[in-house]
Amino acid sequence: MDLGEGCITVPAIRVLEALSRRELQAVADFQVSRPGFGSVQWQEPVDLTDVRLSKAVQFYQNGGGWAEVSVHDDDSEEAVPEGQKLNRRALVTLLNYFPRKEWSDEKRKGFGKSLKAYNEKNGATFCNYDADRGEWQFFVAHFSRWGFDDSFLAEVGAENGSPAMIVDRHKDRDRDR
Repeated sequence: MDLGEGCITVPAIRVLEALSRRELQAVADFQVSRPGFGSVQWQEPVDLTDVRLSKAVQFYQNGGGWAEVSVHDDDSEEAVPEGQKLNRRALVTLLNYFPRKEWSDEKRKGFGKSLKAYNEKNGATFCNYDADRGEWQFFVAHFSRWGFDDSFLAEVGAENGSPAMIVDRHKDRDRDR
């Protein structure tokens, strides 16, 4: 099994590599994390047979500098239907989600509410935002690319304290297929 740069799994890669093909079809409590970016904890057993983790799970910073995670979003991969492989219910934790210093006090104070409002608008279930730690947690029923995109701030009027946008880019990609 290959793993993306800096990523860690639970169970550990060496444990996963020792599993039989049959055992890999139902790996319980699977988690992939990348320090400084976040983690994905699947809430039900996942099928890891023939999954290239380095392609399937990717943590990175988007153009706005926010941590983002995508699962089965590599254009070179065939689309993975909901409920299969890693495209299942998961708890996503993204790190370093602090309001920008240049934002107004009102906008900074409303950042957690912005994350919650648009999480839910985009089909995710908000769990928590810890402003002191910059940790944002939410559940997804299926996978996509989840993160915050500054380009939507002006579009939704966030300069005036309204919510920022959380982007589910699979919606557009899936529609175009």
